[in-house]
Amino acid sequence: MRAHSEPAQSDARDGLSLWPYCVQGMKEWWNLSLASLSGIRKSNTPVRRLLWLLFVLPAGFLLLLSHWVCFWIDDLLFPGARLVELHRPVFVLGPPRCGTTHLHRMLALNTPEFVTSPAWEVFLAPTVVQKKILRFLLRIDRTIGAPGRSLVRWLERKLSGGFDQTHPGSLADPEEDYFYLLPAMACTGIALAFPDWTGFRPLVPGLPEASREDRRRALAFYRFCLRKQLYLAGPGARLLSKNASYSSWMDVLPELFPDAQWISCMRDPAKAVPSMLSTADTAMSDFFVSGREEESREWLRRSMEAHYQIISRLSGTLPETSFQVVSQTDLNVRLEQVLDSLAQTFSWHPEEHVRNLWASKAETSRAYTSPHTYSACPDQLGRTSVQEAFPLTPATAPRP
Repeated sequence: MRAHSEPAQSDARDGLSLWPYCVQGMKEWWNLSLASLSGIRKSNTPVRRLLWLLFVLPAGFLLLLSHWVCFWIDDLLFPGARLVELHRPVFVLGPPRCGTTHLHRMLALNTPEFVTSPAWEVFLAPTVVQKKILRFLLRIDRTIGAPGRSLVRWLERKLSGGFDQTHPGSLADPEEDYFYLLPAMACTGIALAFPDWTGFRPLVPGLPEASREDRRRALAFYRFCLRKQLYLAGPGARLLSKNASYSSWMDVLPELFPDAQWISCMRDPAKAVPSMLSTADTAMSDFFVSGREEESREWLRRSMEAHYQIISRLSGTLPETSFQVVSQTDLNVRLEQVLDSLAQTFSWHPEEHVRNLWASKAETSRAYTSPHTYSACPDQLGRTSVQEAFPLTPATAPRP
């Protein structure tokens, strides 16, 4: 990978002002911290929750502060990052628990054509200077036998908790770059770790507080971060993004990425919704907020409804060359055919070794069985109520 100072062709300079996002991010972290500390007594394990917060809140603030310092350093040292063109990016979307991670990691194998974000960059290095520093340290680690990598892998196994069943992976794997929104505190996913924080609610379609303008503002910052991701990849790099949270944002996403290609993974909501609720319960337990799950189920279910409703409205209205819906079932049993079909529809050009990788991964995909077990909630998720609340596209309808 190589950096470039000025791209040969570019959009107009990104004029995003950092100060409002910095102020908002710091303010919301303060609000989150106060709300979380005052809500400790609601946890079933208040002592563990307190100890966890006493570590996470200061560490999170220091990480947030380092991000913002590095954003300003970027503007001084790498002004060309604001000029990088986002040409025909590919977005993998879909409601959570519908196969987006699986599809994203398969497409990420097409490395000559696509550039995507590993987890360590998403969480630790949203800026060019941070990426350069961490990549330099990784090169040093490799030259001395990779002791640092071994230590990180050991820590991942120790700290992964229930995530091994619901979202297996490591910091080196391609990850959801939605977490680039963390410095601006516009990432709704952290609400599971901090359920007393209400600042995420304007960003969740389906909730009364939902605001299109707040989401547009968040997406402007997200696009700003994506330019930095492509800056180090060199001229002509093409973004591959995966964001399970974004299918309910499709009413505003095309405004900021007008030439993007969209793939929405879908699944029968009678399976996807209880799987999501179970995954959220596991996450909250790992963050020592067990006993609060019922409070989160309301907004999670409304959010899932918004995912299905917006994709149902878009299905059949956007051209096939820019929008495709893929079922999770097909991803599991017909992976190679799905990938070949997407490549043909979107005019991608995977090299022969990539197609060979897809073929070998297809065998594993057909034999894969998820270790994640969960049960439906009949009172909320009976088939009749599912049909009313979660519109079914051809890709989500249950198969006989």
